[in-house]
Amino acid sequence: MPLPPRPAPGSPDAGAGHAGHQASHTRKDTDITPDTTKPPTRAQRLALTGALADDEGRLPADTNSRVLASLKTLGWITSLPGADPQDATGHRINSAGRRALFTATQWKALQEATAEGQLPAATPWPAVQALQGAGFAEYRDAEGRVQPHDHGGRNSAYLTHLGLRARPVPPDPADSGC
Repeated sequence: MPLPPRPAPGSPDAGAGHAGHQASHTRKDTDITPDTTKPPTRAQRLALTGALADDEGRLPADTNSRVLASLKTLGWITSLPGADPQDATGHRINSAGRRALFTATQWKALQEATAEGQLPAATPWPAVQALQGAGFAEYRDAEGRVQPHDHGGRNSAYLTHLGLRARPVPPDPADSGC
């Protein structure tokens, strides 16, 4: 049996997916950062997260040269003065790089966390789960012990050490020299 003809572009049937639902290949606003067209790739995310783990915010030494070049192009890292431009450790994550790691909802939660790192109670559960899964947040009970989940709302979400490092920082004059 031959396949039915494809609908003409722009027709009401164009792009219809399974069960007549409109096909969508765009990401939701909460899935991307407002300042970028798309989120970091897995390799970019690993390099940026590795920089957050470093005491000085430097990229890991094993960062691929293509990833390094893309991070520079996107403005997510800052070159350190006098550093070899090809050496990943001569670059550090900047505020734009921190921001690129998170969705709008996650970034808002980081900004609104208390000084101790407690996330606002109004933070949507999926955002907390994503932060926890990436190592940026954890649940703690009333005694401050880390717990695997919120236990029906009895435990509170807090930023981990890595999450605290990811928080927005005051503008750094060196960031303008990307």
